[in-house]
Amino acid sequence: MSIRIGSIAEQPDLVRQAVQGHDAVLSALGNPLWLKGMRGPAILAAAAANLTTAMHATGVPASSCPFRGEPASAASPLVRAIAATLIRRDFRDFDAAEKLVTASNLKWTIAYFGALTDDEPTTRWNASTRIRTPSPLAIAREDVAQFLVSSLGDETLVKQHVVLSGAPAAAKGSTA
Repeated sequence: MSIRIGSIAEQPDLVRQAVQGHDAVLSALGNPLWLKGMRGPAILAAAAANLTTAMHATGVPASSCPFRGEPASAASPLVRAIAATLIRRDFRDFDAAEKLVTASNLKWTIAYFGALTDDEPTTRWNASTRIRTPSPLAIAREDVAQFLVSSLGDETLVKQHVVLSGAPAAAKGSTA
């Protein structure tokens, strides 16, 4: 494994070098959460453009990437109102990145999830191609990571949007 330091949104040549020779890309990028007092540039659309271009140029066929929340088609009117006002920059960036990925001829999987936690992984999360709000909303970071890695080898998830829901309350803290 090699580590490269740079800006995925601003250095397309470095991105191309980083993906060269690999079988897949697993993207876990996100914008800073302004709700937690963090500020920074919206990078997802630029990163998605650089990644898809690099993957096409180097012959890397598959990608898996997570998006916090839910697609606009499944969002409640309240969530859509918040997305259109308070966090419109981030949602526009999410939408633009998703359109770039889904318009590519790559083998992509996009995962939506709710609130990430630092809880122990449960392995009792649920993945569904039925687009809806994740329920339960909270999911351990390690459970999301486990799904993303496993999705890369799952042909049934190619060109699919998947909603990840956390472990049911009775199962939290247990492992399978």
